[in-house]
Amino acid sequence: MVSTLGFSQNDLDSLLKVDKFEKVEYYGDNDINVRELINLDLFGRRHGICYSFNTGGGLWGVARFKHGKKHGPWLIYNTNGTIAGEYEYHKDKRVGDWKLFNSDGDLIATRSY
Repeated sequence: MVSTLGFSQNDLDSLLKVDKFEKVEYYGDNDINVRELINLDLFGRRHGICYSFNTGGGLWGVARFKHGKKHGPWLIYNTNGTIAGEYEYHKDKRVGDWKLFNSDGDLIATRSY
């Protein structure tokens, strides 16, 4: 059992939140330059909403993290701004219906977890 020193889980979650955004640049698997705006907790783990932008400055994705773990809805965008994918995570695990869309916004595939 882990001691919480008298703090509730909500208190601990609040203590770990930091209103610090950090800009990160990296190259992905497809040599796509992506810039991210991320929120970090006190331990330097991603926490809250993370925004990713493509080389042209357009929104590429919106992801959610909870103390370093993927947690919540994720959206990935096509270069024309339409949604390319809708995903959901719960504590780093894929959950719900994952949907893929073409550049016209038409649903082309769904997978349930």
